[in-house]
Amino acid sequence: MTITRAGHAFEGRPLGGEPLLLVELPDGSRTYIPVAWTDLGGEDDATGTPASEAGIGRPEQFLHLRALVDALLARRGESPAADEGEAPCN
Repeated sequence: MTITRAGHAFEGRPLGGEPLLLVELPDGSRTYIPVAWTDLGGEDDATGTPASEAGIGRPEQFLHLRALVDALLARRGESPAADEGEAPCN
């Protein structure tokens, strides 16, 4: 991340490390949250996916994965191995 505010002492200088947000919680305590864990993280250049959704997966991705797994399980019943006495995996 680079400081862009005109007139700032560090203007134009890159800051090292992962960007963090200092968040004050309702109980008054404070914690640091990586910007990548939030919707402020911008977009991933390769996919156009918000950085906050680039982690484990979005709900649409899990639904698509489930459809693929269901299709593979249905095909497994048609495979030669299933015809040779192996029970399908449920």
